[in-house]
Amino acid sequence: MEAIQANYSELPIEEYKKKIKTTFLIKYILNSKTLVKAADYYFKLQRIDVEDFFVSKMRGFPPNENFLSRFRVKPNAALLRNIATRVIGYTDADHKAKIKNFMDVNVHLTSNGHFIPGCAVGANRSAWLLPLIVANKSQFREFAMQSGLNVFRGATQIKLVPIPKNRTSKAKPEYLGAPMAQWICNHVVYLPVNGSVSD
Repeated sequence: MEAIQANYSELPIEEYKKKIKTTFLIKYILNSKTLVKAADYYFKLQRIDVEDFFVSKMRGFPPNENFLSRFRVKPNAALLRNIATRVIGYTDADHKAKIKNFMDVNVHLTSNGHFIPGCAVGANRSAWLLPLIVANKSQFREFAMQSGLNVFRGATQIKLVPIPKNRTSKAKPEYLGAPMAQWICNHVVYLPVNGSVSD
């Protein structure tokens, strides 16, 4: 790995500054009910998908760009210092508080009949998004955005993986095409795991 990274160019300071400014701005907007409502209204007028806009800004590249090329850089000193500063103050108590926040929302939703994918994995984990199964994800997202809560309807980190053709003969007919996975992808939305969710 060290030999591979030796061939990468170092992340320019200006590029790093740009990422920091963008991240803080997007975080500020998405954690404000008033600004989420305003952003939803503005992007509708502009006929721009607000979800695609925010996701591409946070990732640092457009949806159709080859994102792997963006990872082939060596971190500069400022980025390494930032990572060290953030990690060094992260305690076991912080981790437990994040888990409690996730589990509180999880328990509240499941006890009211909502299905949370992955809820049975266990409590010793944290998450930055809470998946929620809804009947109509576009309608749910519309309601949430108008209420000031940014919700993603796209399954940005899960993809439907079909059974390989050379294995289809060994699969039960009802599992061909992965109907359960397809259903989840079509009905999942993501809630941010932060203070706004409990409101």
